[in-house]
Amino acid sequence: AVAIGPDREAAARQLSSSMSIPAEDLLSSPFAFIGTLDQLEAQIFRLRDSLGISYYTISQRHAEPLLPLIERITGR
Repeated sequence: AVAIGPDREAAARQLSSSMSIPAEDLLSSPFAFIGTLDQLEAQIFRLRDSLGISYYTISQRHAEPLLPLIERITGR
């Protein structure tokens, strides 16, 4: 799940209703990126450091919205 915007909790609640997953689970999931680009960048590096995740596969429908994030973190 991907939702880029300034209100992380509101976006999680909206995704929660469409996915039938509790918002709290989405906010803590390594498979959901919800929040501002700064928050998503911090999440990626946190997951890399804590879980050893070094790459993600991004679906075509999320590629364009995540492009600014990908450009920010490439090579880091």
